[in-house]
Amino acid sequence: MDINEAKIKHLTDLKSVYTHVITAVEGQRTEEDITDIPVANQILMDTESSLKTFCDQIETKLEALGSSNSVVKEALTGIAGVFAGIWNKVRDHETTRALRDLYTALSLCAAATTTLNAFAETVGDQELVAMSLRQQDTLCRLIVKVSEELPRITAMEVAKKHGLTNGVDAGTRSMQNTQKVWKGNSPTVTV
Repeated sequence: MDINEAKIKHLTDLKSVYTHVITAVEGQRTEEDITDIPVANQILMDTESSLKTFCDQIETKLEALGSSNSVVKEALTGIAGVFAGIWNKVRDHETTRALRDLYTALSLCAAATTTLNAFAETVGDQELVAMSLRQQDTLCRLIVKVSEELPRITAMEVAKKHGLTNGVDAGTRSMQNTQKVWKGNSPTVTV
């Protein structure tokens, strides 16, 4: 496999991942419990829009490399069953679970763009380096947004389900604790 073929393989694999996340997100956005929570719906819309833009960017690069659509279709078909099967088994239409699954899917996308970036740096394709970095930036921002909202929405759903009134405060504390951990600061826990 020469470098051009390797570029095509990396790009088609990444497009496959993006395409299947788009499909899952499109399905989630129509769920009633998600449409009732505007911030969750906005995250899903932003994710879908970003990933569609990324797919267009990848398609442009693939065309410049002389790739045929059949190569892309082959890659998409190969990953479709596996990704969709896992996604549907772990999700049961609660907003918390939908965002948890989105966080996982976005992390997969970010890891895939990281490997694309390392590949592009290694082969000296600065256009591909720039594209992968822009995509990483957007993906990381989406992951951070999900990580900020997930504790809040989880607490809100738990409080609603069990008739509790502390959902907002608990969600805010959980979000702050999570952010501290990510920054390397252990949160203070009192028992």
